[in-house]
Amino acid sequence: MQARFHAMTLSRKERLTRFYDAMKARMTDGDETAALPHDADAEVAAALASIDAERDSILRSVAMVHYFTMKSPKHDSSVACRALDEISATSPVWEIDPTAIDVVTRVTGDNDYFESVLAHHPSGSLRAQLMYERLISAHYGEDTAAARVWYTRLLDSFPKSEIAGNARRGYNPDRLVRRGLPLPEFSTKEFGTGLTINRASLAGRYTLIHLWSTWCTSCEMEMANLHAAFEQFAGDRFDILSLSFDISAESVKKYRADKWAMPWTNALVEKGFESTLAESFEVQTIPKPILVDPSGTIVAMESELRGARLTQTLAKFLGDREIGVR
Repeated sequence: MQARFHAMTLSRKERLTRFYDAMKARMTDGDETAALPHDADAEVAAALASIDAERDSILRSVAMVHYFTMKSPKHDSSVACRALDEISATSPVWEIDPTAIDVVTRVTGDNDYFESVLAHHPSGSLRAQLMYERLISAHYGEDTAAARVWYTRLLDSFPKSEIAGNARRGYNPDRLVRRGLPLPEFSTKEFGTGLTINRASLAGRYTLIHLWSTWCTSCEMEMANLHAAFEQFAGDRFDILSLSFDISAESVKKYRADKWAMPWTNALVEKGFESTLAESFEVQTIPKPILVDPSGTIVAMESELRGARLTQTLAKFLGDREIGVR
């Protein structure tokens, strides 16, 4: 069984790589309701087939967990129900990827099973991860009440854990970086000119602050949207400030030469996630887009500024503009 488990794990990694490669185009377009690309659909079908083909109950449970780690909008609800019937709330199989529990219980609507895992599963790290997943989901879904509930539960249950520290830094409902509050003070140097960039230098125009890195796959997926938005809205009233979390400016220079020009203001955040800027901006993950108005007040953040919503949000503040019109 050990050899078969190893083979399944390797197959899963390869399948997920192919699946997400196929999903990149759809994710870049920002249309999360669109049909899966053919290649991604094929990987989902293969994952389902592996469940039906497996006769060993433990390995079948593993196959189901593997299937639900694929971020597909088309998860089979009958398979989700089967997973909850065949996999106990205390099973170590869930530790392969705790996010599968979140997906399965959302698909089935079985919150009692989810709470049973939180109450009885022997792995504290798994329980903390599940609370964190629900916190993140509520945060990006802009459900502030639910986010506060999950934030409180996580910190009350696992106050000294690393994941609780991540929650404090990135998802505190009373955080200082949110809509309606002034952008924190910061200072960095622009690539090329060496000019100081700080909050005061942004005054007088809308600025999309784009926290990113060359190694970040999700950042790469947003590049087409950023360039389209810049082409449409750039002018006296709008600019983009990309703050890179790369180790060196050379990495960014090469990326801009080889992949995306990023013809707007660019700077490097020295020390990246360990920097004062990252702490002030409460950066937990990237990309993290923040839109500030001419007075320096945050007017939009994160999910409002990603995918297809980026140009929609900018149009609310800058008005609809034809591409090329300044």
